[in-house]
Amino acid sequence: GFNAADVARRAGAELVDLRAAGYRTAPAPAGREFRELRISTIALDADLIVSVPLIKSHNLCAVTGALKNMKGVLPAVEKRAFHQRNLSQGIADLASVCPARLSVVDGIIATDNWVTGGGLRPMGVVLAGDDPVVVDSVCCHLMQADPYKIEHIRLAHELGAGWALTLDTDERL
Repeated sequence: GFNAADVARRAGAELVDLRAAGYRTAPAPAGREFRELRISTIALDADLIVSVPLIKSHNLCAVTGALKNMKGVLPAVEKRAFHQRNLSQGIADLASVCPARLSVVDGIIATDNWVTGGGLRPMGVVLAGDDPVVVDSVCCHLMQADPYKIEHIRLAHELGAGWALTLDTDERL
């Protein structure tokens, strides 16, 4: 099976616990719901963040991938605040402050609404890109969803955190 520690060792990379060094408050000047966010100090100081999510459908966000996966840089209390206040806007606000510089999305077998006990959906793809909004837009296309109708993707696009791609063309919105 897959062992992240072995892969990292072979690649000369280091796996780190993002909670290990605590959290720092970062301003979110473009944020609409969150004007500042507590983010892992390790993530804020990193030269490069690589996010490796799965493609999933979700009962609150419809489609999750690169953008929502970055909630992993937040402490539990901040994650709860996202859910209590405005999850989609929180995800977009986070993308404007602490985006992954590379997103590698595992869509070999997608999870179809894991929260409600949905099934697995073989898709047979791995996506990678340096714009998490584009990456999530492509995930939407694969799941036959319009990325501009997925609130956190549209909001991240509006904040300038990346480019949403329309369903009918490769043109940027």
